[in-house]
Amino acid sequence: VGHGAQERELARRGRGAHLGEMGVLTDEPRMASLGAVGPTTVLTLDRATFRALVRERPDIGLAVIAALSEWLRDRTAEARSR
Repeated sequence: VGHGAQERELARRGRGAHLGEMGVLTDEPRMASLGAVGPTTVLTLDRATFRALVRERPDIGLAVIAALSEWLRDRTAEARSR
């Protein structure tokens, strides 16, 4: 939500969901904020820690690429259906 922007729900995530993957990969500011509707446990990784983890475990980097690809495919399908 930007300055002066109204809050709106973009998505609901369930147990085990991830978010913020674009922010940890780029130097751009985040695109959205989040809120929880119930008790929530959150794990955060800063950019340096994430990069070190991916160097040690390249499979994690591939999983993030797959998640971003799925997100992009879904957004493209939504745009085409409009």
